[in-house]
Amino acid sequence: MMHLTLIRHGKSDWNEPGIPDFDRPLNARGRGDLPTMAARWRDHHPLPDQVIASPAVRAATTARGLLLELGLPTEQIEYQAALYLASADMIWRVIHAHARGRELWVVGHNEGISELAAALVPMDIPPLPTCSWMRCALNLSAWPEHLPKAQARFVEFATPKGHEDMRG
Repeated sequence: MMHLTLIRHGKSDWNEPGIPDFDRPLNARGRGDLPTMAARWRDHHPLPDQVIASPAVRAATTARGLLLELGLPTEQIEYQAALYLASADMIWRVIHAHARGRELWVVGHNEGISELAAALVPMDIPPLPTCSWMRCALNLSAWPEHLPKAQARFVEFATPKGHEDMRG
């Protein structure tokens, strides 16, 4: 059994005109959501054995912040440039090419991260708000080349505010 958790980066700061999109940092809310979400993870799930993240500042900061809150080394993050603003299909190609863990986190951006979440499970799920995740289980022994549409078992949809949370 493989577990995949798709995480949308935390809320970013739009108040600095002229900062390239790639370099936008998290705002105060984005930074503040990290301890909350890490605590929720710690209470319900095993620690990730691999983390793949977009190298954009907001996604990289989200990945690092969650791992630090969980007491894990940030050196386990593998940054993949192809995840920056990637489509669902591109995210899956990155997973297929680079995933080696059975408990995988992917930290990325909308629209692709939400589209992949929706494609994997056979149910309707809303788009991922910032600093949210969708966790699913796949009855596989290796990450397949092609996206296994609607073949994953939904496990959890978690948001910082908790209003939209769902469990499978």
